[in-house]
Amino acid sequence: MIDPNAAIEYTKTTVCRQHANLINMMVELWYVNHGGVWPNPDLSDIGRDKDYFPNGVPICPYNGMPYALDPTTHRVELNFYEVDDGKIEETIESMR
Repeated sequence: MIDPNAAIEYTKTTVCRQHANLINMMVELWYVNHGGVWPNPDLSDIGRDKDYFPNGVPICPYNGMPYALDPTTHRVELNFYEVDDGKIEETIESMR
């Protein structure tokens, strides 16, 4: 039997990863369209631009935290991995 709480946690982490992928694509598009300039690490500039995020930059449904870019790689950092204490892996295992 599937644990409903595990299913919810799994769904939240999946959506969080999908949001991160979308943001990373928009960041790359911003870079190209703005002459090789990356958006701010806190995504404040790209988040205000309705051409990129008409409803604003999404937040992670897993932990409710805003996404941020690593200032070196210019990719989204998925912060829930650091505070997860293995819950994500347990959740994924319980879904199998």
